[in-house]
Amino acid sequence: MNGVRIYLVPDRDHVKGYNTTWFVPPRFDRQRTR
Repeated sequence: MNGVRIYLVPDRDHVKGYNTTWFVPPRFDRQRTR
């Protein structure tokens, strides 16, 4: 629950609701989610 989190959302409009949303594989999610 940090300021920067990776969310896999297929809707680009929904991204605006999140703080920071990126489209990356689950493998990067562990390295980016610090």
